[in-house]
Amino acid sequence: MKSHSPGQFVIKIASRCNLNCKYCYMYNLGDNGILDKIPVMSSEVYRATLVRIKEYQDRKSIKYVTIAYHGGEPLLVGKMRFEEFCSSAREILGPNATLAVQSNGLLIDDEWINLFSKYGVVVGLSIDGPPSLHDANRMDHSGRGSYYRALRGLRLLQHASDSGILSEPSVISVIDPRYSPLRYYEWVRDELKVRQFSILPPDANHDNFAKYYSFSLEELSIFVIGLFDKWWKSDDQVEIRIFRNLVGMLLGNSSETELLGSPGASTIVIDVDGEIQCHDVIRTCDAKWSSNLNVMSHGIENIFDLPIYQEVSNMHGNTCMQCNACPVYTYCKGGFISHRFSTQNRFENPSVYCRVWFKLILHSYLSVAAHQRKLPT
Repeated sequence: MKSHSPGQFVIKIASRCNLNCKYCYMYNLGDNGILDKIPVMSSEVYRATLVRIKEYQDRKSIKYVTIAYHGGEPLLVGKMRFEEFCSSAREILGPNATLAVQSNGLLIDDEWINLFSKYGVVVGLSIDGPPSLHDANRMDHSGRGSYYRALRGLRLLQHASDSGILSEPSVISVIDPRYSPLRYYEWVRDELKVRQFSILPPDANHDNFAKYYSFSLEELSIFVIGLFDKWWKSDDQVEIRIFRNLVGMLLGNSSETELLGSPGASTIVIDVDGEIQCHDVIRTCDAKWSSNLNVMSHGIENIFDLPIYQEVSNMHGNTCMQCNACPVYTYCKGGFISHRFSTQNRFENPSVYCRVWFKLILHSYLSVAAHQRKLPT
């Protein structure tokens, strides 16, 4: 077992969502177990979660922890319950805990803004591209697109940030390569007007990529390299996290993302019913996986003893022979753990996105070598 002690906790305070995204690993990639869970985390389970995290923090001498409220859509807990949760977090974990929430943005209004401000909550939104891209994947349960409702939420957050009552919101985008990377960058810069932006490939593994997605890996390579070039050559750089992380590694820094160069399993998930999980995205590999651990009866450290946690954690530093022999292994480290899975070899495979990351790393290496520049602060 690794000696690394994660300090990041995802707390799934709501299991349901007001959207029905096509690529959602909780509902649409083979795992329907969440439908058997309660809709909203109870106050009792939530408080037990905080107590377990505090006990773990003290035993491991971790100064700072991050609590990310997730779902489903976490704002479906309602404002009164959310304020109770934030107040309890500040009471039990103190000022050194970072509170964050990842939302689809549809419910955000001025009252939510005031709550985020009161408790210092960092807010991230999920927006997948211009309306044609976003609405093709992120529709509500009536089949209606959600782009302009999400954009309205972003504008409220940005206004609050400009007024000094909130930190700047970030945006996470699951990319679809069937779009111009140049227009995509311009959308981020000119339409969203955000500085902190993350791109993600859709969750997939070797067993299900072809089943769920019609684009090719070559299309995805062309897109991410084109987007990198636009980002790298722009004087008004938006901070695209994976690119900044990759260039940072090329210049000798450590990785800041699980997608590339991850140093180890860095997140522990507490599900809506209190189940302690190593990472719920592992359910895209094994939909029936359960830890049988719960904050009502177990400490956080019990997760480290489970075979699935040990397997996932160890594979971060012990990739397959093909990865170990790869010239870009230092920067890739096999990619995100769930993207490596196959029924035949478990996690002992390169990422299903191996060819994409290989081409991007080589391309960025040559770009940095040809024209070094200071990363934006």
